[in-house]
Amino acid sequence: MLKNQNSKKNIWVIGFPKSGNTWLSYLLSFSFNLRYIDYDDDLKTPKKKWIKNFTSGTLNHKSLKDYSYVKKTHKQKRGILNTNDYIFYIKRDPRDVYVSYNYFMKQKSSGFLGKIKYFIIGLFGKKNRIRWFFKKWQNHIEFWENDSIIIDYEDLLKYGHKYLYKKIKSLEKDIEINIIKEAIENFKFKKLSNGRSPGQEDNKNFFRKGISGDWKNKLSNQEKEEFKRLINRSNFQYDF
Repeated sequence: MLKNQNSKKNIWVIGFPKSGNTWLSYLLSFSFNLRYIDYDDDLKTPKKKWIKNFTSGTLNHKSLKDYSYVKKTHKQKRGILNTNDYIFYIKRDPRDVYVSYNYFMKQKSSGFLGKIKYFIIGLFGKKNRIRWFFKKWQNHIEFWENDSIIIDYEDLLKYGHKYLYKKIKSLEKDIEINIIKEAIENFKFKKLSNGRSPGQEDNKNFFRKGISGDWKNKLSNQEKEEFKRLINRSNFQYDF
C-alpha cells in the first residue's frame, strides 16, 4: 500500500488543516504511548510541559508494539510514509473547517505566503473562495481516504472514548478502554484552551471554540447556500 521501505513503523494522523488533527494526535500519542511529532513543523511540537509529558511516549502503560512515533501531517505525499505505517485520517464538516480556517488565516502563526494567497482569492468574492477551499478540502480527502482509518471529528467530539476505542481496536486489540478514556479526559477542550468551556470563543487561540456546527452562526446565507450546492454535487458518503 505504501511504497517507502523501512523497518520502523509509525502512526500517522492526517487531515485537512483545522480538522482536529492536533487533538487526535495527542489522543493517539497518549493511548499508544508513542512520542508525538509534528512532521510539517518541528517548532509546533508541544511547548506546554503537561502536554509534553503526556505525548512523550514515556508513560507507565505499555507502548504499541513495533511502532516508533505518532506523526502529524497535512501533506499530500505518500513518499513520506513507510510500508507498514498506519494512517488515521480525520474528517470534519467542511463548513466548520472553513470557519476555523478563516480565523486561522488571521493569526500570526499562519504562513505569510498562504495568508496572502488566501486574501487575494477572497478579492474575487466569497463564492469563489468557498469553491477554491472546497476543492482543496475534497482533493485532500480523496488523496488519503482509501489508505486510512477514518475518524469523524463530530463523532469523536460527541461519543469520546467509546468511539475512539472502536477505531483503535482495529490496530491494537489489547488496548484498555480506560487508557483511551483517560486520554479524552486529559485533552479536554477546557484544558487545551486554558480554562474555557466548549463554545467559549477565543479567535486568537489555536483551540478556538471546541464545538461542531459553529458554521450556522458564522456563515452568511449566501455562503451556506454555496456550501449546500457544492456538498450536493460531491460524491461524499458523509453525513453533513
